[in-house]
Amino acid sequence: MNSNEGIVNLETDYLVIGAGAAGMAFVDEVLSRCKTSTFVISDQLARPGGHWNHAYPFVTLHQGSYFYGVNSEVLERDPREIDLSSKHEMLAYYDKVMRKFLASGRVTFLPQTSYQWREDGDEDHVVKSIILSGVTYHVTVRKKFVNACAQQIKVPSTHVPSYQIDKDVRENCVPINELGSLKRSYEEFVVIGNGKTGIDAVLYLLNQGVSPSSIRWVVSRELWWYDRKWFGPSSAQDFIIEIIRVLGEEDDTGAIFRRLEDKGILMRMQDDPDAEDPKLFRCATITKAERDAVQNIKEFVRLGHVTRITRDRIVFGDRGSIPTTANTLHVDCTANGLPRQARKPIFGDDTITLQPVLSCNVTWSSAIIGMLEVLEGNNEDAKRSIIKTAPHPEAKEDWVAAFYVTFQNLVALSKKYRRQGFDGMRLSIMNHGPMLSTLYKEHFVLPKILDKMLAKAEIFLNKYDSPSA
Repeated sequence: MNSNEGIVNLETDYLVIGAGAAGMAFVDEVLSRCKTSTFVISDQLARPGGHWNHAYPFVTLHQGSYFYGVNSEVLERDPREIDLSSKHEMLAYYDKVMRKFLASGRVTFLPQTSYQWREDGDEDHVVKSIILSGVTYHVTVRKKFVNACAQQIKVPSTHVPSYQIDKDVRENCVPINELGSLKRSYEEFVVIGNGKTGIDAVLYLLNQGVSPSSIRWVVSRELWWYDRKWFGPSSAQDFIIEIIRVLGEEDDTGAIFRRLEDKGILMRMQDDPDAEDPKLFRCATITKAERDAVQNIKEFVRLGHVTRITRDRIVFGDRGSIPTTANTLHVDCTANGLPRQARKPIFGDDTITLQPVLSCNVTWSSAIIGMLEVLEGNNEDAKRSIIKTAPHPEAKEDWVAAFYVTFQNLVALSKKYRRQGFDGMRLSIMNHGPMLSTLYKEHFVLPKILDKMLAKAEIFLNKYDSPSA
């Protein structure tokens, strides 16, 4: 079609909505395993990479690059280290992967297009161009419609804060993205938001030479954090083994978290023996050195959620307020990167909804779903029986449930698909350690603790999934 108006008719095996981390991992796996499948990928953005396009300029992965991305393309620079790829490296990586997709001749990419969610009775799927108002794609799907946007990832640059900002201070309230392009200096910085984005903002300011005495951090709720040292290629299996052991030996969620904290897998922002245990978990991963670096800032503000910022006060509802000034920059980091979503069936008769089947892991989960789609063909019941959606962990009970589901899924997959290459996937966190050590742990350590944990998983999940629980 040469004009800027009209209908374009397309036919494909899979229509994938979203060219972010989930969609790209799924397409890569199906494309690699089935040499005839075709794809149309629609995304509202101009290039692949999903939320990485909107991420703040100094963001990096918070876990190792060696198990992120897609199975068929290496991302890490050094497979022996916890290599944290930057935003720009991630976008270049996904550009490279998309070029490989297109070179196959089996993928059509429709950038800057918007999928029109179907009404009952609609036959074709409709995708409209965002730039060319008269261009519409009617897509006939032979196999599956794939929703790769179900996680609804939120990023600071597109997030609207829930608190009120008075008109005369709006220029002093910015998302974290703008820290990399400030036009002037400030006497003080107030970081609002206590997750991974919040600590990234504090660390960025410190690394730029801002005095710790000029930084305040609003921490509305205490979080549990992973210690990144456990996510190295040679330590990841130990991480898995320790969690299996603790889940198999402890019955109480509080006891589970205390054991993992004693082991050093989980940590809190400040080691205060009198402080209440954190109740929130957001999959965030930092090092102890990063945690220690922020301890000397001027103040951790623990008055709950900000409700309003005025010319001279930051208000926390009925819990009080703290002073602010016209020469203070307020940095919003309150976007919940992975908001909690209701779990949905992954495999419908003619749809696939990409969701985590492994705790806090989108890319490997999506590749696993792609693998099942190919290996089980039209046997939807088999696919549904092998994997379940892992809950997104926020409370302690969610975290425990997510790992029980994770291990149930991994055991079922490993038993059935070992010969089909499941255990050798690049995206598997467990496949990058020294070979002899990996084999020893797999054959001599895991079997001794796995059955006990799986028995407890059934009991816990039956209660967790009960409507009355």
